[in-house]
Amino acid sequence: MWTAGKIRGKIPENLRQAWEDAVVRIDDDEYWLAEMLATSSIMAARWLQARIANNDWRPLSNEKIVDSACQTLDRAQRLRILGIYRLVSMTRA
Repeated sequence: MWTAGKIRGKIPENLRQAWEDAVVRIDDDEYWLAEMLATSSIMAARWLQARIANNDWRPLSNEKIVDSACQTLDRAQRLRILGIYRLVSMTRA
């Protein structure tokens, strides 16, 4: 869907939530993921939270994807992500 339209990244409003939910579930180093995460701080935060909660570090090894996701986050979102990481890491220790 990301590349299907005449304008890359143009997601129809009636499909946006389902599309964002699908992007959040991506657990691999997908080619367009960095670009997609850069379009929404909420989606980027949800994606990072899902990777941490699922102990899924494989896609986080791609610095471009993580950098793109983190650049969209505001300070409160970054602190929330760090808090989730801390909580998850303490429960796994």
